[in-house]
Amino acid sequence: MAHISFENVSKSYSTLNVIRDINLDIHDGEMLILVGPSGCGKSTLLRMIAGLESVSSGAIRIDDRVVNDLDPRDRDIAMVFQSYALYPHKTVLENITFGLRMRRMAGDEILRRAKQASMALGLDAYLDRYPRQLSGGQRQRVAMGRALVREPKAFLFDEPLSNLDAQLRVQMRMEIRALQQKLGVTSVYVTHDQIEAMTMGDKIAVMNRGGIEQIGTPLDIYDRPANEFVATFIGSPMINLLDAEVRGDGRSAVTPGGLVLPTGTAALSPGEKVRIGIRPEHVRLGDDGAPGIVEAVEQTGLDTLVLVRTSGTAMRVLIRERRYMERGQKVLLSLPPADMHVFSSDTGARR
Repeated sequence: MAHISFENVSKSYSTLNVIRDINLDIHDGEMLILVGPSGCGKSTLLRMIAGLESVSSGAIRIDDRVVNDLDPRDRDIAMVFQSYALYPHKTVLENITFGLRMRRMAGDEILRRAKQASMALGLDAYLDRYPRQLSGGQRQRVAMGRALVREPKAFLFDEPLSNLDAQLRVQMRMEIRALQQKLGVTSVYVTHDQIEAMTMGDKIAVMNRGGIEQIGTPLDIYDRPANEFVATFIGSPMINLLDAEVRGDGRSAVTPGGLVLPTGTAALSPGEKVRIGIRPEHVRLGDDGAPGIVEAVEQTGLDTLVLVRTSGTAMRVLIRERRYMERGQKVLLSLPPADMHVFSSDTGARR
């Protein structure tokens, strides 16, 4: 296990800055999720830990040892790639043990580790098969087994589930998380899928344009996003965001269409331009509130997602039950003050 830290780490390609002054602590045994849109720098950050990308400035430490100039093979890190990177002409057992054989490890120790890994990953019955004879999920388990037998200080996962179908992704993310918790190995997991981020990590680092927007537990980030970017990126369905101007009492704001919104506990100045957010599950349909008309309904079987037009604004409403509603139906929207998020129109920062 390992403690990994970044101290003012940056990465540039000529004049292009892809990582900007990152400070980050990944504690021993912790699973950190790096999440963000494509091109935000999360995979580059992961590759810098592995030693596959150089550091332009700053320091990366593994257990208090600066590893900037240390070869990848000397960092005691195991990486699981998106593409599996299995040898097609080798069996599952040969793929899992290839790295150990290259290190000329004793045969008995290789078999012990292979047996332990195959049991943990449910691969016992597949050790004599070739990658072409396996499903996508089984291939991913083999790639994990190859990393597991090394007994590394840390695991690095680079979008390992992106090639799988939706149902298998759910199954595999549960298996990866359960295995990580069982082993207690420090892990860094890269994804652009915010559902994976919310369900798998002890902590999440939300990245954007080479920097970290916010670090925290999944629920901390969901309940109190640091800025508008985090609020919109984390959460499905996406948060409702409305432009508004603070009224004279400082406790409410009005949209251009005339919808009056509570501002919660934020200390605001009259006339201030803000963006007010409320998550779809916090909007209530009841006997009083702002009048609206249903524009669209999506039934998932478990939930009902409704798009409601009110005061010229479309609001997403998530109902945590099956409810039959029709397009054109009149409803009343209640917006609880405690569930409102207020962001600066100028900077996007939380107010």
